[in-house]
Amino acid sequence: CMGLGEWNIPTGAIAYVEKITEGLKTAIPTQEASIQENADAYLTAINDKAEELQNQIETLGLIDRKIVSMEWQKDYLEWIGLNVTHHYPPPEGLSVQDELDVINAASQKDVAAVVDNLQSGTEFGARVASESGISHVIFSNFPGAVPNTDTYLEMITYNTDQLINGITSFDHTSQQTKVLQDQLNTIQLQR
Repeated sequence: CMGLGEWNIPTGAIAYVEKITEGLKTAIPTQEASIQENADAYLTAINDKAEELQNQIETLGLIDRKIVSMEWQKDYLEWIGLNVTHHYPPPEGLSVQDELDVINAASQKDVAAVVDNLQSGTEFGARVASESGISHVIFSNFPGAVPNTDTYLEMITYNTDQLINGITSFDHTSQQTKVLQDQLNTIQLQR
């Protein structure tokens, strides 16, 4: 499957399933019909889940929301309809200037979250989120790394749910902060 690209994006997963299907049919020609039938069912499941997740993001009004992301999650975020304003490589390779650039990007207006990759570490993203006042969202690259994500479809559903929770949490916190700031302004005016 070399050169097929990101498999965590449904379009990429489809390419992997098709490649593996062809390999299995070649290796086990007596099971070709069964292999194709299973592949077709799984491809349908991937397409249905992809449509469901994209529709969920659209229905919630999250299309084009601004996000900062670890580079291994960038393609998925863009595929689902978000605007990745900045992305960064694995944290262990970042210089101090790189880290400052990520923090500055995350501090820009309307950036709602930083999306980290569980398998490459989450401490840097947590620090960025804390210093920027945005949500910290953690995605997984691999099924089974988080409870109830034993399959590919469960993993992308989990990642999307984490994203939705992070953005809505940011929006709620931002709204509460605005209300408190308005109250403070009113009190200062009254004084």
